[in-house]
Amino acid sequence: MEHLLHIFAGITALVTGLMAGSELAIALFAHPVLYSLPDETHARTAKALAQRLGTVMPFWYGLNFALLAALTWRLHSVSTLSFSLVGVSSILALMMIIYTVLFLVPVNDRVRAWNLEELPADWKRDRQTWDRRHRRRVAVLIVGFGLLVGGLMGLPLR
Repeated sequence: MEHLLHIFAGITALVTGLMAGSELAIALFAHPVLYSLPDETHARTAKALAQRLGTVMPFWYGLNFALLAALTWRLHSVSTLSFSLVGVSSILALMMIIYTVLFLVPVNDRVRAWNLEELPADWKRDRQTWDRRHRRRVAVLIVGFGLLVGGLMGLPLR
């Protein structure tokens, strides 16, 4: 039965690490490149990304939290340290869902609704606001992933 825990922990780490890594790549590579493009290309690409990621990421964030919460619940009788670290990671994941809904989704929704023929005068300010808030989210996701990895390192290997 313990090997199933390790498999589940590995799946959770994979989903969490891929999510944190993809969000980091967006913050460090994809979005900075957009600012070097002509405004029309930047806006068109930002809108396309907002539409695509706005569809996929809610599922990914929800799956990530569900896996972390289930793993936390499972670890309560296995290891106090692992339970605590993974528990904090799952709390951070939930906080990032709430943060995203409150602070990033409204900006994302505005970007998705842009008329590319007549961009709002403050469209770049919206982009900068989203990027700044996203970098904060990425920092918390990385901390949460680190806590998860730390918690998994404390699991017995029998």
